[in-house]
Amino acid sequence: MTMVKPPSFDDLIRLYGSRQEAVQHLLDSGFKPEDIEWKIGVPYYLIKLFMAGIKLTNPTLFSSVTGVYERLAVLRSKKGKETELSKFFQRKDLSLEVKTRLALGTLTDENLKVGPGIIERAISLATGTAIGEVRRLLIDYGEHGEVVFLLKKQKNAELTVPEVYEAIRLLPKITRLTERDLMVSSLLRVGTPEEAKYIVRLILNDLKLGYYQGTVIRAASKAYGVPPELIESATAIL
Repeated sequence: MTMVKPPSFDDLIRLYGSRQEAVQHLLDSGFKPEDIEWKIGVPYYLIKLFMAGIKLTNPTLFSSVTGVYERLAVLRSKKGKETELSKFFQRKDLSLEVKTRLALGTLTDENLKVGPGIIERAISLATGTAIGEVRRLLIDYGEHGEVVFLLKKQKNAELTVPEVYEAIRLLPKITRLTERDLMVSSLLRVGTPEEAKYIVRLILNDLKLGYYQGTVIRAASKAYGVPPELIESATAIL
């Protein structure tokens, strides 16, 4: 009897023209998002972004942002942090809104509906570590970002800024608890240890980098050559 080998995901991409269209074909064929992740290997967060119709055209790697975060973390003076943030604002590969929200660590004004419990389950799912061990490490290290950084294995950076930014902004629209677990865990699974650390911190709205909104306003003022009072007024109006 002749066995017909089913098409691979790469075959489907070639056939339908893009990852998004290939995923849509699988959904139309009756696959659930979790089935596509488990059987095909497409990350859950990416499937949900495709389902939401979000276009991911900017190839800027998220590792280029975590590199900025890591430099900010070792700077002790407010002036040094302001200068580093000003350099970040001068980048041309990201929009002003995206840069501002990444600098502030607040990617959306909506409640993400993700608390420590979801983060702990997501870390467990992403790293294959028992939930009890995750919680024990949390007691030792005191912070979820450091725990996931410790548990994640090194890998090549592949997450893009739009993937992280839009996936986190999509979380408030995810209604089922299990789906939020899968969204967060899939982001952490794809990310490097450094990326996973800051994804967790962005979700919990605390970058732990030792500066506040005033520093971001002064940095943007310096980068764009406008008075900080003008930016403060614009912020108040918004």
